[in-house]
Amino acid sequence: HRYVLSQVAGAYLAQLYGGKIVLNCAVAGWSLLTVATPVLAKYSLTALIIGRILLGFSEGMAFPVIYHLFSGCVTIKRLKCSTTIR
Repeated sequence: HRYVLSQVAGAYLAQLYGGKIVLNCAVAGWSLLTVATPVLAKYSLTALIIGRILLGFSEGMAFPVIYHLFSGCVTIKRLKCSTTIR
């Protein structure tokens, strides 16, 4: 359920602020939280759990934002081919 909420939030924010900004912020967020994981684990179990939840939330934003970016770059005729393996 939480993963779906992050996808809805990602899609909404991409429409509101633009896909590039939201994707960059999401990647920066999960990168910083990945680096901070050992520090959070050393600090407390609660901090680690909160950090991991936030990391998952920021990762969950990626797919809807990427599809939002695709929709602006790929024509409708080529959209089906752009997301499949040939």
